[in-house]
Amino acid sequence: MGTGDGIALAGLAVLFSHSAWVLIGWSVLFGFFAPVGLKRNYALGVGLVTAMVMVLLDLALLHQGEDRPLLWTRLVDTSLSCIPALAGTALAYPEILKRSSPAPGRPGSG
Repeated sequence: MGTGDGIALAGLAVLFSHSAWVLIGWSVLFGFFAPVGLKRNYALGVGLVTAMVMVLLDLALLHQGEDRPLLWTRLVDTSLSCIPALAGTALAYPEILKRSSPAPGRPGSG
């Protein structure tokens, strides 16, 4: 899970309800579990925080007819920013691209 999954989670939350109270409930739920997610897995926590923020943005713009296009824009922006980040990582740390084999005598070495 990460930002992309958080956007998908927020998209599901706002897809099924247009009620302000339900959106508040979703944002509270995502916010409640975000610290646990950050402690267990950083990507899970980031996904929950992203979902909470996106639902709150939808709630803030509810009187203007919601802001569902912002979910798609955020997903595209995140995807486009991953390309140079991956390229930069591959250039700076080319050893990451090589498969690492376990040392002899270690678990998983066969």
